[in-house]
Amino acid sequence: HLLNVAIGMPKNSSPQSTFTLSPPSTLDVVIPGTQKTFSLDKPKTVFFNFTVALGLINFFSPGDYYHFYRCELFINNSPTQIFQVVQEHSKSIQFSMSGVYDLPAGTHTIEARLSSWHDFGQARNLKYGILSLLLSAFSVD
Repeated sequence: HLLNVAIGMPKNSSPQSTFTLSPPSTLDVVIPGTQKTFSLDKPKTVFFNFTVALGLINFFSPGDYYHFYRCELFINNSPTQIFQVVQEHSKSIQFSMSGVYDLPAGTHTIEARLSSWHDFGQARNLKYGILSLLLSAFSVD
């Protein structure tokens, strides 16, 4: 059953939201537009599918350092272990991940968080725009 968790971004509307990440930091920053609250009438196993593409807005000179990023789904403010780690190779990064999570009955909040932990000694505030975003969830009954 499709749960009421769908989030998507219309074509040619990006970047709708921007946010700043300040590497090197293991602090998880919520990606704007990924937070959604939903309810379950009974305990269920839920399959989540999430993709996001982020474009670096304040890009520096070619040959700059590259960060390693971790994007993870959080439910009720707790990490789910549904995550992906990627290395930035240009002005953009993309994540595509899915996984299954057991949830009790009740109201739950899901969101995607981004962190970076390696900047080769060059700390800078990095501003990102969301280029594409899709989150969907299905319950396994």
